[in-house]
Amino acid sequence: MPKHGPEIVIIAAVAAANRAIGLRGDLPWRVSADLRRFKKLTYGYPVIMGRRTVESVLDRLGGPLPGRPMLMLTSGKALPAHPEIRPFASLESALSASSDARKVFICGGAAVYAAALAIADTLELTIVEGNYPGDAFFPPYEHLLGRWFCLVEEDRHPGYRFVTYRRQKSG
Repeated sequence: MPKHGPEIVIIAAVAAANRAIGLRGDLPWRVSADLRRFKKLTYGYPVIMGRRTVESVLDRLGGPLPGRPMLMLTSGKALPAHPEIRPFASLESALSASSDARKVFICGGAAVYAAALAIADTLELTIVEGNYPGDAFFPPYEHLLGRWFCLVEEDRHPGYRFVTYRRQKSG
């Protein structure tokens, strides 16, 4: 049966040694090229993230991400100061609300990534070399590489690399 709906893309920056993705509501590193890549890839597409990740974005930017509809997964806590951030009770309902988009990006946090990993079509990862302290971690995914996902692009830089994995078509 053919898949309908948008391409589901997980986008994350992940520490190579321990899969850390966050520390106290922020990134454990500064890789400006990663932030530029995030903006380039996600601009114009819906982004889905958990409430704490949305709050972190609001703290850093002072407002929502420009040029990207923000869909927040939450158990009910609204953000009244930012009515353009749409709350959803589940990943499925947020994806359903994005069904007309060509792509939708899953932007964290850890629980949202874990829920989306089984249905993602593409992984856009920035692998940051090193073992960084963290209090949020990307779910284990290495066992899926070569089995569910195959590497289609890799761009190496000193200290980090951009990798793109696509879900393999089942035969």
